[in-house]
This record gives sequence, C-alpha cells and structure tokens, in this order.
Amino acid sequence: MNRTAGTLEALGECDAVILVEGRGKSSRGQAQKEHESIAALEKPVVGYVML
Repeated sequence: MNRTAGTLEALGECDAVILVEGRGKSSRGQAQKEHESIAALEKPVVGYVML
C-alpha cells in the first residue's frame, strides 16, 4: 500500500479500510506503517485479513 501513490489517493475516497496481508510476505512493521498511514488520513481500519 505505501509503495503506490494511487493507493494513497484512493484512501482519501474510502470510508473505512480492511488490510490484507500476505503471510510470510508482510512483516509486522510493514503492517504497522500501513496502519499509521491510514490513521493519518483519519480512516478507520475495520479489519485485517492474513492470507
């Protein structure tokens, strides 16, 4: 999410977010940074999915 400017722009139009992470591909630190980016835009994270 933090790598693509288009994704960050789309967040501005969302009401809430569900984060989807790849098991063994996403670290806890990366997920935390994504959550912080979403919180900075004052969007709630309503759930996490680990694939």
